[in-house]
Amino acid sequence: MAVEFFTRNLTYFTPEHLYHGVVLELFKDFPEITWLGDTEVLTSLGAYDDSNKPGWSDRLANSNHIKPHPRKRKYVELEKVLSAIILFTIIYDGRFEAYELFIKPQKELTHIALLEYKEFKRLSNLTRRITKDQFAKKQAVRAALIYYGLCRTQPVRDKALSHGIEIFEPDYLLEAIMQQTDEVIIDILPGYDTLLTTTQVLIKKITQISAMPFERIYYMQGNADLFAAFFDGLKSGELDMETIHFGFLIQMCRLAAKKAYISNLGSHTLQQGNFNIYWKILKLIEEVTYD
Repeated sequence: MAVEFFTRNLTYFTPEHLYHGVVLELFKDFPEITWLGDTEVLTSLGAYDDSNKPGWSDRLANSNHIKPHPRKRKYVELEKVLSAIILFTIIYDGRFEAYELFIKPQKELTHIALLEYKEFKRLSNLTRRITKDQFAKKQAVRAALIYYGLCRTQPVRDKALSHGIEIFEPDYLLEAIMQQTDEVIIDILPGYDTLLTTTQVLIKKITQISAMPFERIYYMQGNADLFAAFFDGLKSGELDMETIHFGFLIQMCRLAAKKAYISNLGSHTLQQGNFNIYWKILKLIEEVTYD
């Protein structure tokens, strides 16, 4: 099980040894996160683009004389979830030192525009504004990031199927799970029962847009039909801007951790170019809503 050596060697995935406590807390509060160390985890597309380069969990396993698994990068999704939460912590921090840590791997890339500090600060300010330094709201972000990952694991998928939820796509699966009764949710995601009630309510709201129209709008270059998920929800009252802001933040954290299997230090993928587009999408939604 991945947790056996990850918890013994936390400095491998706590950037600059600064976020040791963050990861310890995750394993304590969400013990089911160890399911991401199983062999039957759905690995997202693109995770093997650099398959000639070992991931940091591979190096960690080798350093502990653990027999390599036949499948390369056994812990890709665990790496991505842990990194997304660490990057959320870095974004929330917002200081220039945190920014330097965030863009560290981007400095090694060529032909890309580094995420600028002013944009990092914009994202940090949004994060602080919507979480309001409230434990329940920060817990909701962490839990949502973990649950998106857990929907790739066999235990969650098997349990969901036993309750008649036949959905393959992990993001849509989480949305469907969160529409069930609390009893069913707890049966599928046991740690849900330990969350604050206000956290549970917020997670259910956030996952209303779990299919993440932000990403689909980004790739479809603003197709008007894709904005309907936001505008229709806002018009009917099923969505509010707080929910959309949380959905945006979670999308940014997941995007930032997309290549966490290469390095646990900062973000390769949340660069100036794609951040600008995502930010414009958010601003357009705000303008239409507030008008």
